[in-house]
Amino acid sequence: IYAKLYRLYGGYDDALNRIVIGLQNISMGVGHIWTPTNLFNPKNSYALEPDETYGIAALSYTRYIGDKSQLHIVASQRRDKSYKYALEYKLSYKETDIALSAIKSESTKMLGYSIEGDLADTGIEWRSEGAYIKSLINTIGVSGEMSQNEEEFFQGILGADYGFVNGVNLTIEALYSSKLFTYSEV
Repeated sequence: IYAKLYRLYGGYDDALNRIVIGLQNISMGVGHIWTPTNLFNPKNSYALEPDETYGIAALSYTRYIGDKSQLHIVASQRRDKSYKYALEYKLSYKETDIALSAIKSESTKMLGYSIEGDLADTGIEWRSEGAYIKSLINTIGVSGEMSQNEEEFFQGILGADYGFVNGVNLTIEALYSSKLFTYSEV
């Protein structure tokens, strides 16, 4: 018999504040297939159910600043007992949502952006997301010894979707990465 706890969280929400603690999904970025800025619950685009992500133990706080912007702060504890922190500021301008984000942990630093909006009132939703990441990556040498190398790279997406009247959606998304990763590194 096998069971896994997927989500378990509680919190408080009012007109200006939202605080959540527990096993939760931290969603960052606007990508539907790839999410370079989401280092908490990244989507696995090769999985059968890419939207199903495992929860993380976290405390998240959102401060709503007016009707069109919010500040989101996250602290999570990883399985190795280290911590990961995030800060994200989102705002809406006309028909476009814009976010700037930063993530920091012992082994990773990330600065990112995401933009999403309606393309000239056509019903086509366009989006872009990018992340500059500086990370310590574990590598295994020829003799089998483990070492850490610092890597700097950029990943970004550009995508769009269109929803047809009969319920069919067309999604197109392109991923750019300045570094290619092996299967074991991913």
